Amino acid sequence: MARFKGPRFLVLNLVFCLLLTVGCKSPQQAILSAAPTGVGTALLKIAVVRNSPFQQIARTAILTISAQDMITMVNSLSLTDSSVEGTITGIPAGQNRLFDVLVYDSAEKMQYRGSARGDVVADSTVHIFLTIARLTGTAVIDGSIQEAGSGTEPSVFALAIDSNTVALWNFNQMSGATILDESGYGNNGLAFGNASLITDSWGTGLSLPGGGGVKVSDVTTLRLSNFEITARVYPTSFSNYNNIVVKEPGGSASPGGYILRFDDNGYIHGYVKNWSWVSVGTKTAVTLNTWYLIRLVKTATSFTLYVNNDLIDSISTTVDPGSEIGDLGIGYDVNKVEDRDFIGYIDAIKIDKL
Repeated sequence: MARFKGPRFLVLNLVFCLLLTVGCKSPQQAILSAAPTGVGTALLKIAVVRNSPFQQIARTAILTISAQDMITMVNSLSLTDSSVEGTITGIPAGQNRLFDVLVYDSAEKMQYRGSARGDVVADSTVHIFLTIARLTGTAVIDGSIQEAGSGTEPSVFALAIDSNTVALWNFNQMSGATILDESGYGNNGLAFGNASLITDSWGTGLSLPGGGGVKVSDVTTLRLSNFEITARVYPTSFSNYNNIVVKEPGGSASPGGYILRFDDNGYIHGYVKNWSWVSVGTKTAVTLNTWYLIRLVKTATSFTLYVNNDLIDSISTTVDPGSEIGDLGIGYDVNKVEDRDFIGYIDAIKIDKL
């Protein structure tokens, strides 16, 4: 089909050039020979708003994966009534891989596109988070997609469960005051105060105007030494500390703990402790009334902050925060030491055990 000609030609052309220059090592060969060894896997899932134009328009979806030190890969993705998804194996390990999703209509015209960058580690799985936008008659504003003649369609974004997930709150399921955890571990939260679920132009999420939050009871599955916290948030005001996720009882009750928050000047900070705190953070303030995808990753030897898939700050540390005993708070200070409420909207929070 016509749309495959470009990507297929690119792949075949690269292979052909390599074969031709085998006797006189080309710059491309030098780059490829210096590339990291091994392959990894990418898991991609994009949720689609039901009853949106996407269901009527989209017929096929293609993912290309490219970088300077690898040959471009072209893969077909699966389309369902509610998602675009795929698992891609055999990706050469390395940094800064570009994942580009292209969605075509029945006439083979590209209608939606979105991209993100990520690192692929050998013998491991990387989870790709991105938003796709309509190309014709659209404007992307604060993560929402404005389509000509169709009104405002929420951003096609969701966090998906994988084998490492111990908690997932997409904030689209609620029973009474209970916020439901989709991970299967039963880490449901209790909404209180002014916290509520709302549906707006960007979809369904947690509204936090101040004076409320979500409390998740202490369980061993959330006492983590190594973890990845992913949160999509939209701050509307900065005042004092603005807690997104807090798992730390305070005082001498427990040596461990972890925190993800904004400060009063709009800087993003991540903290872990074992009696003493270590931290990572942004070097510049973020902007109010804007969506941010934040990832806080703690391994046995490092602590790293990503914002919108860009690596912002990383330190070497062996601090083990896994002895924390205390409830987990979303959008507020579980210790109630002072007013540290997050003010704005939270679309989703996911916690993985690494």
